[in-house]
Amino acid sequence: MTEQTRRRETYPDRYKRPRRSKVRRKLLEAALIEFSKRGYDKASLDEVAAIAGFSKGAIYSNFTNKEGLFLSLMDQQIRERIEAVRAVCENLVPMEQGPDAAGVVGRQIVSALAADEAFQLLFLEYVAHAARTSEVHQELSDRRRDVRILIADAALAVLGSEHKLWERTTPAVFTIAILALSNGLGIERVATPDDIPEDMLAKLIGLMIQ
Repeated sequence: MTEQTRRRETYPDRYKRPRRSKVRRKLLEAALIEFSKRGYDKASLDEVAAIAGFSKGAIYSNFTNKEGLFLSLMDQQIRERIEAVRAVCENLVPMEQGPDAAGVVGRQIVSALAADEAFQLLFLEYVAHAARTSEVHQELSDRRRDVRILIADAALAVLGSEHKLWERTTPAVFTIAILALSNGLGIERVATPDDIPEDMLAKLIGLMIQ
């Protein structure tokens, strides 16, 4: 029996190959760090592998290439935010119109849409990339429609179908306005973080609802 074989039998957990799902998760976590730090063009797959604690071959065993890794990362990030909005929808309670309604719906939706600067920068890169790639553009379109439907449902659920807001617009249009504000403020926060308070989006939504 060789020394290596003896060690494998004595310490089986130490030599056990990690599950594919765990490898993929750790690679995506490392990719978020690397892409956030360097951007898509300058990000290094060698560095992603090093951060994750695997060889570069692990990346190609789980993703087709750098683009595949990046798009998988963005898909994961967007999916997590869809799930966050869905969780908000499931816990909403219809409320009567009043001064508190605006603040409540604003805070509930904003909490689900919250994005840090790293995600905001990556999302901008993702949108720019998708605009040039038809297959990716379709994926982005599908995800954004899912997000808009969920936010519209959330707004309708918390404000109620009789809210005066719906006399001026529809949940679908209101949702587009929310997302436009969210993304626009995200860009401004990246440029001048001290000028954009964290509660600004909720306040703006409140003004729209009143």
